[in-house]
Amino acid sequence: IFPENEFATPKPVKLIQQIIRIANCKQDDYILDSFAGSGTTGHAVMQLNKEDSGNRKFILVEIEDKVSKEITLERMKLVINNE
Repeated sequence: IFPENEFATPKPVKLIQQIIRIANCKQDDYILDSFAGSGTTGHAVMQLNKEDSGNRKFILVEIEDKVSKEITLERMKLVINNE
C-alpha cells in the first residue's frame, strides 16, 4: 500500500480502534487526526462503523501535499472500495 521507505511501519488499525474505544467515542462522534500520514485513523473509523453500524466521521489533516495525495487519499480510496 505504501511507497518504498514511507510509512514502513504504520500504526496498526486495531490499535487506533482500541484508542477510539478507550476515549469513549460515541457512534456519531467526529474523530480528528491532525497528522494523518498513512491514513490509519480513517481506516480504523471506517472499520468500526462497519462493525457496529456507527456513524462516526473523521477529519484527516496532512500538510505534506505528496503524502496526502499519494498515500492518505489512496489508502482511503482502497478502504472505501473494499468496505
